[in-house]
Amino acid sequence: MTKSILLALATLLLALAPASAQWTPDTTLVLKGRVVSMHSKRIYRKAVVVRGGKIVAIQRTTAPVPADAIVIETEGYIYPGLINLYSHPLYNF
Repeated sequence: MTKSILLALATLLLALAPASAQWTPDTTLVLKGRVVSMHSKRIYRKAVVVRGGKIVAIQRTTAPVPADAIVIETEGYIYPGLINLYSHPLYNF
């Protein structure tokens, strides 16, 4: 019983804690990972730079990053411009 209460309290505190980096439409976002391109059969380790909700660059992962950027190491595949139409609405809250 006590463990359940402590777990519930810890979950509540984590849910209420502010995130260290808040995304806004004006924020620069840098996604690093394996970029899949429509124009090439190869997959490259790159960084996709998103500013104002639009892709502004695809660059080397070692390229300089803007000071205000949020950098996310995806460790996965990035499909620039692909829209994910498959979603579980209840998981998005």
